[in-house]
Amino acid sequence: MENAEQRLADILERVEELAPKLGHDLRGALNVVSGYADLLALESVGSLNPRQKRFVEEIRTGTQRAQRDIDTCLERFQALVRAGAKNQVNE
Repeated sequence: MENAEQRLADILERVEELAPKLGHDLRGALNVVSGYADLLALESVGSLNPRQKRFVEEIRTGTQRAQRDIDTCLERFQALVRAGAKNQVNE
């Protein structure tokens, strides 16, 4: 039984280490998209027609929503891991 508890502790530790790395990778990719959308919105690389401006605003809105979703998912994920670790200790 102790072997199973140790394996579970190891798994929980690995999962807990994964969340920040996953968040960093997802946010990094999202920041690239967001940054280029901001440059386009500023028209620093040329003028945009109304349709293009609308598309850029959709990209900016989508990246903001995705950022919130990533944050929410990672917070819930970490809460589940902490709850699992707490349950393991209490058993």
